[in-house]
Amino acid sequence: MRSRLVLLKSLFLLPALTLFCSQGMAAGKDSADLIVYPTDAFVGGISLNHPSDSLFEAGDYATIIDHYYNAADKTSVYELIGALYALGSPIESYKQLLAEVYYYNNSLYGNAAAAFRHANNDAEAWLFYLSFPKNKKLVDSLILDVYQQENVTAPQYGQKLFRYLIDDQYSRMLWNHAHPFLGNRKAVMSTAKDSIVYFQSLQHNSDLIFKLYQTAGHIFSKEEVGSIYDYQFLLLTHEKDSARRAYYLELLKDAVSKNICSSYHIINFIVRTEYLKKPKDKSYFFSHVQQLVDSLKIQYHQPDYVLGVY
Repeated sequence: MRSRLVLLKSLFLLPALTLFCSQGMAAGKDSADLIVYPTDAFVGGISLNHPSDSLFEAGDYATIIDHYYNAADKTSVYELIGALYALGSPIESYKQLLAEVYYYNNSLYGNAAAAFRHANNDAEAWLFYLSFPKNKKLVDSLILDVYQQENVTAPQYGQKLFRYLIDDQYSRMLWNHAHPFLGNRKAVMSTAKDSIVYFQSLQHNSDLIFKLYQTAGHIFSKEEVGSIYDYQFLLLTHEKDSARRAYYLELLKDAVSKNICSSYHIINFIVRTEYLKKPKDKSYFFSHVQQLVDSLKIQYHQPDYVLGVY
């Protein structure tokens, strides 16, 4: 059972930038009314909380900051940024954010996807920081600034993909923190961003993504879009409309024939489609998935294939 829960988490509860707030913060004047739930969640024996979460809930921002500078198991820079902001030091938090992004603009290892992954942190301190629209907008723009440094042939498409990726993950983590599957993990949600708004947000993003691929007519290559290349498959697999999924599957098959991507992505996409047939019936999915995967491994010449997210 634990392996199934871990698999489900890896498939459908991906980490994301998100809207997250804390009630009663002095800096929260531009936030909506909030609802706060207690923290205590384990899935398959795995804690979903960050070590700093309880400190942040208790308002002990100074300890979070001290852990970053002095503890062996220091908190992340994004937890530091959130703690500084909550403590009333927006300028210092801004400096830390710029220093972190500067690394990705100048490091040999840096690229926009790496910056996104690193900032894709759901610690409460960081998510509190992102709950303020001006901060969320700043982080988005900084990641896109990093992307502008990449040497790609179709930056106009890559920039849109990054915007869609950020908004997709942002909305999903908002929902995931309140989803019953996550037990009682603290979820601080804006009452204005209810489930209807969540679904509308995802649908709008889905429409934009579909329009983009209709315009382009193909899966983007690494040369075209750079570090966002792999994440486009995540965006495609999140589509729920069957007609659109059929269109994307044809694009994937065409991309494989042109060596733009591996048939590995086709198998992942088909398996995800199978899940969407009966998303609430996990027993149906698990009873069929191995047989399906075995046949797809033969069909698409991927004997070493292992079920992945996208």
